[in-house]
Amino acid sequence: MKRYNKRAIILAILHAVLVCSYANAQSQADTSGFTCIFPTYEKAPHFPCPHIPPEECNGEQLALDFIKQNMRWPKVDGCIQGTVYLSFDVELDGRLTNIQVRKGLHPLFDEEAIRIIRLMPNWVPGQWKDKPSKMRMNLPIKFKLE
Repeated sequence: MKRYNKRAIILAILHAVLVCSYANAQSQADTSGFTCIFPTYEKAPHFPCPHIPPEECNGEQLALDFIKQNMRWPKVDGCIQGTVYLSFDVELDGRLTNIQVRKGLHPLFDEEAIRIIRLMPNWVPGQWKDKPSKMRMNLPIKFKLE
């Protein structure tokens, strides 16, 4: 089921969920990791951690593992590497909607990044004032040959 380039190991690196913002606020990039630059939330949305106590949940690592397991390297001529920057909304029920390419790499890589996000299970929604809140997320997905 997985298709990998025989000459390369595919690494899909989830740099971070860069930005959280309340509702539909505009977002900015930040490469420092899983951080939110707008402190307008009580709990940021995150990848689900089934069967793991919340205090031990590492949503970042689970998201990275999910991307690695589900990525298929697009068949293109030449050696293309780089990052696709996506944004999406985490709805009140955790669904990921309004997926957009903020900065693309190549149409086939952009499509693959969107496909991976669409495959993801519902996230745990962010919270504002002790209630689930719709939040906008940015997510870079790196395609790198090693």
